[in-house]
Amino acid sequence: MCGDILPAACYGRAYRELSPSGIVRRTVAAPLTAEEIAQRAAAEHSRRAEEAERMRQVRLDQALLETYRSIEDLDSRRDRELRELDRSIRQLRAREAELLERQRGLIDEATRTDKSDVAASLETDIRLLDSEIVAQSSVIAAKMRERSAVLERFDEHRRRYVELTSASAPAPVQGTPRR
Repeated sequence: MCGDILPAACYGRAYRELSPSGIVRRTVAAPLTAEEIAQRAAAEHSRRAEEAERMRQVRLDQALLETYRSIEDLDSRRDRELRELDRSIRQLRAREAELLERQRGLIDEATRTDKSDVAASLETDIRLLDSEIVAQSSVIAAKMRERSAVLERFDEHRRRYVELTSASAPAPVQGTPRR
């Protein structure tokens, strides 16, 4: 039977290969339909994506454990970053207050000045200060958003660190030593 070919009626279907004595040598499954191939590819893609996400989380967890020696270390780094941001925000607000004060002074001077060429010059200076104040306000707003992001990031790091280092945490994934 080694030279036998499949009859046309058997193409695209499952079949069994028999030995000359009638024993089943092997069973051949029917070829997959296009839908089954697509489903299998989607399942494989999903499995690979889940594995990649799991490995990414393992790397992030390992980096977290290597970055911070303890909860106190994590908290001190958070506090240090927040102190630097707060100092920067205070400086920006002081500069904004200084600009506002200069603008008020120019407005007062413009209301007391009668000469149109001097008043036009003061008006230009006031507009320039106004744009500087707006820019300063937007920088302050960005720093405030950065401060919120730092708080959120460290809260998440703290939560995950506690989860990873607690006694009730599951054993680390194979190949990732705990510290």
